[in-house]
Amino acid sequence: MVGKTALIVVLCVLGTSLAAEVGAGIVEQFKAHLAEHNIQIPEREFAWRTRIFADNLRRIDELNAAHPNTQFGTNKFSHLSFNEFIAKYTSGYTPSLANYTGPVHVWDVDANKPSAKDDVQVDWRARGKVTGVKDQGQLGSCTAFGVNGAIEAINAIKRNHLVSLSEQQVVDCVNDYNFQNEFGYAHSTGLVEENAYKYHASKGDCRIPGGNRVKTDGALVLSKNTEDGIENVLRTYGPMSVAIHVNDAFMYYKGGILTDGNCNSNWHAVTVVGLGRDNNEDYWIIKNSWSANWGEHGYIRLRRKQNTCDIEHEPVSAYIK
Repeated sequence: MVGKTALIVVLCVLGTSLAAEVGAGIVEQFKAHLAEHNIQIPEREFAWRTRIFADNLRRIDELNAAHPNTQFGTNKFSHLSFNEFIAKYTSGYTPSLANYTGPVHVWDVDANKPSAKDDVQVDWRARGKVTGVKDQGQLGSCTAFGVNGAIEAINAIKRNHLVSLSEQQVVDCVNDYNFQNEFGYAHSTGLVEENAYKYHASKGDCRIPGGNRVKTDGALVLSKNTEDGIENVLRTYGPMSVAIHVNDAFMYYKGGILTDGNCNSNWHAVTVVGLGRDNNEDYWIIKNSWSANWGEHGYIRLRRKQNTCDIEHEPVSAYIK
């Protein structure tokens, strides 16, 4: 009985000390955050995670003050440090300009330039050519989602059949995750529907079920990697997979146009599905793979025409005749 009483006293002292350090309101806010997102943490981590949460709240305030036209706030990542977030939700993938493993169609950027007469808004979602937002979970599989997002859209545009494809097949059956191998795999082997090979956020044995597969005719790349090239493909052909750098603004992003260009590491693969302009700010519409509860229902609007987060580094799409 004495031992149990002593333990309760120690926990009370620790709780009081933590509340004094970060504020009682922060402790209660963190408890509500854990409940809202159904996050379970070991009791021994509570104080440490609360301090991380408090640090994240301070950073969110800084970002909101620095970028008044963008909204930042807490979400399912707010109990993580930025380094943990990067390790869990990006891939460690390094884009390269190596040769693709299948046929390549080169889009002539100089012969296909955007015009001042072009529409301000392009959104392939509104045309019914983009599947729903998915959730990669705590697995560095963003390339599978970024690549499949483009293949799904181009397949819908060219063949008039919108179908969600299996990222788990890519995770299990492609050994080195990059755009070259994954677009090559889609050409050589083809992808089954997501419902036939469901995602479980871990790598397993490659066991492709029977049934229909979506195959491409190769990869579509730009003759020069520029934002003008991405824009023209997006306007006249369809969505593209791109690799972007991710900074902590992505971790807290809630809405608006992200203009924070201070991102120069931590690659992440996504799909560009549209473009637009708001308050004289041009932006890309980007489909992410952190669930529909992140950002603008799973999407982010990223500043356009300034190569923000190195978006023009490696744009590629599926080529379907």
